[in-house]
Amino acid sequence: MIALREMLRRGGELLRDVSEAPELEALVLLEESTSLSRTHLFAHPESSLTEERAAEFFTLIERRRRERLPLAYLTGRREFFSLQFSVTRDVFIPRPETELLVEEGLDYLSTLPSQASPRVLDIGTGSGAIIVALRKHYTGRGLFFATDIARESLSVARKNAIDNGTPDILFLQTPFFDAFAPGKRFDLILSNPPYIDRGGESLLPPEVLTEPDRALFSAERGLYHIRKILRLAPGYLKPGGRLLMETGEDQRSALEEEFGTELTFIQDLSGKTRFIRMDHR
Repeated sequence: MIALREMLRRGGELLRDVSEAPELEALVLLEESTSLSRTHLFAHPESSLTEERAAEFFTLIERRRRERLPLAYLTGRREFFSLQFSVTRDVFIPRPETELLVEEGLDYLSTLPSQASPRVLDIGTGSGAIIVALRKHYTGRGLFFATDIARESLSVARKNAIDNGTPDILFLQTPFFDAFAPGKRFDLILSNPPYIDRGGESLLPPEVLTEPDRALFSAERGLYHIRKILRLAPGYLKPGGRLLMETGEDQRSALEEEFGTELTFIQDLSGKTRFIRMDHR
């Protein structure tokens, strides 16, 4: 039998070489393996666990160390925009900075007439975090669509839509805009596409490399998916419609050179150029 305090201490020490917050990660994994609340763990640090429960905890610690799996994959969930999302290794883990994309989308939808029933599309939805958060927080009527090329990703996204009370989102397995006939135009299109150059793979943290390649890497120095969406989007946006897309912070100059004044660049909370906006005239 091992006391909770001692388990946390050992877990934190084991994670010290792979985590910037080893004690916090150990706490999260202890919550996961014991099903005990953080309040209980802090209130009863001298309580002991069975050897079976202790083994479950140290198994998670070892997977975090040896496989460099992110916490979200070990716990199977991630918070995004104050909502809980299921995640598996079939999907990209939602990042806090992407919440700004949802905020920008909600700001745009708030400018539409109150009687409008906007059509919204999320390209490359992954876990469904963007479209689910947008649908959850948009109080009006509308038609919400999301696409992905991977059946496994769509399975996770559909579950997240149901779990978060947005079952009316239509998910489609298709690349880019291929599922939509000409004339089916949207008020708002959003995307967090892959935008990492394969040549920079060696510079990525090991944890990132456990995520699906298809969600990370793009050809043409990371710009293939961004360029394709930018070129196709005007044909699928209504007049006055808007495209919002996440990009790499080092891609602004290349995109400005190619698309010029069509694009507006948006900085994240740390001042990095992270998003682009294109309005269809």
